[in-house]
Amino acid sequence: DWYKLFTEELQFQGSALDDKLTYTVGGFYFKQSPAGAMVSYSTNVCGSQVLAACPIGQAEIAITNESKALYAQATLDFGAFSPSLDRLRLTAGYRYTWDTVSGTNASWSYFQLPSGAQVLNGCSWKQGTITDPRTQCQFGATLNSKSPNWTVGLDYRPSDNLMLYAKVTRGYKAGGFNGYAVFETTRTFQPEFVTDYEVGFKSDFDVGGMRSRLNVNGFWLDYKDIQRAAGDFNRATGGNGAVTLNAASAEIKGIEIDGMIQPTDFLEIAGNYSHFSAKNKNSVFNS
Repeated sequence: DWYKLFTEELQFQGSALDDKLTYTVGGFYFKQSPAGAMVSYSTNVCGSQVLAACPIGQAEIAITNESKALYAQATLDFGAFSPSLDRLRLTAGYRYTWDTVSGTNASWSYFQLPSGAQVLNGCSWKQGTITDPRTQCQFGATLNSKSPNWTVGLDYRPSDNLMLYAKVTRGYKAGGFNGYAVFETTRTFQPEFVTDYEVGFKSDFDVGGMRSRLNVNGFWLDYKDIQRAAGDFNRATGGNGAVTLNAASAEIKGIEIDGMIQPTDFLEIAGNYSHFSAKNKNSVFNS
């Protein structure tokens, strides 16, 4: 089935202090809703050569996502206060986001007879005899999550061809609906968060009359409440499914180098190098 999508953004931009201060203020809205359920079919490995002896799984899932946000960001050139501070700029931004995800799922299994008739086998996530799987096997859940996100950075241009910078940014990824849950407590999962620290420089220069470029940056990410998916099983009901957990936190750090030299107008030689190092700080999957 198709999805209906509506999004709108209202934004105001301006400047002050002889254009030494620029700013943006705005709001954002997004909603995605399905026209109907998304239907999927599955079958496990079955040792029988008779189709009627192998159960087929069917799931009908419908998820609606809605997001609202207010934000503001400004860049200030300190040259507005003193000529000696010209080209030293501070950028700061703040965004607050409200997210809502709501979903329904009906999943069951059945045996396909040679005649084409179906014999219901039961709900995928709970036990019991069923006659109307779309109602008896259905569950739903709604999750509301919200979070502030922000960025703060300094950059300085000692010359037209060189910029030094440092910044800190906090990001957020909304939680969601787990359509294959086998427990009431795992039908939704919570947001994840990351804080990014970055320093570097960007430069353009000439080498023996050849136009050149060199950009270098280093970063460190503090990643928390990472969303991880895994299989799940409910012994009490015999239900098989999946779960998404906020199961881990991690540190990711690295360096990136990007360079270019142009010997002639028709020839450009470029290269880049990156090195990453990741450390899983804790996880329910560790053992």
